[in-house]
Amino acid sequence: MIASCWWFFCLIMVSSYTANLAAFLTTDTIVQPFDNVEELAKKKNIKYGAKADGSTYKFFETSTHGTYQTMYEYMKAHKNDVVVADNDLGIKKAIWEDYAFLMESASLEYEVERNCEVHQVNGWLDEKGYGIALKKNSPFLHDMNTAVLQLLQSGAISDIKKKWWTQKRGGGKCTQNTGTSGAQALDLKNVGGMFVVLIIGTALSCVYTIIELLLAVAQTSKQENVSFKEELLNELKLIAKCSGTKSTRRKNGSSNKSDNGSTRECTPPYGFIPTVIRTSPADSK
Repeated sequence: MIASCWWFFCLIMVSSYTANLAAFLTTDTIVQPFDNVEELAKKKNIKYGAKADGSTYKFFETSTHGTYQTMYEYMKAHKNDVVVADNDLGIKKAIWEDYAFLMESASLEYEVERNCEVHQVNGWLDEKGYGIALKKNSPFLHDMNTAVLQLLQSGAISDIKKKWWTQKRGGGKCTQNTGTSGAQALDLKNVGGMFVVLIIGTALSCVYTIIELLLAVAQTSKQENVSFKEELLNELKLIAKCSGTKSTRRKNGSSNKSDNGSTRECTPPYGFIPTVIRTSPADSK
């Protein structure tokens, strides 16, 4: 019985691991058709564009980089098809068509946090910052610079961006969805039932063995006409020692051991292993 419970436990554990591994291997992953702007410029089956007269479009228009000039010429030649009036139209066009929409990273990060159908391709085209304009020789210039530097060093600006980009107004939606997808690790809650089955099976096996021992002792005590208690104590001693010492058969109606008769090994006469009886050469004749 205990072997059956152990076999069943191992079977379910292996099956659970195999199922979880299969789910992990078959998890859908996003396959990007390109990894950078150079690859995008070479793609003939993917259109790309930007917002009309926006900062991104102006960047390509004034850039001296060879790849960026090529991309601007493409957008200029297909302006009616790839250049949109605002960012919302560009996002929708990227969802509906084989189209890559080029926009500022700050705006793109805001959209990606709320629209799980789009994602940002690695890398930036360029880097530029935002500033506060003041008139020349303004008395507030030093105070403004000091305040901005203090906000940067304290992390306040990063906290504000995190609050309004990833927490407020629907932010963080796609991050939460990504975190719950894919295969999950097996923990005690998933396989705890199997340990309960194993423990119960082991306990039942022990009870079954004890009952079988008692029945065997009762049968032997009747056959040899000795008390149940005495036979049980002798059997327990035999099990505890289990050193191959012989236990002789008693005469009917007597509790004294006799030197005559057969001997047996320490293996008890119950369970799945049969009793082995040794006979002397004289008995075999």
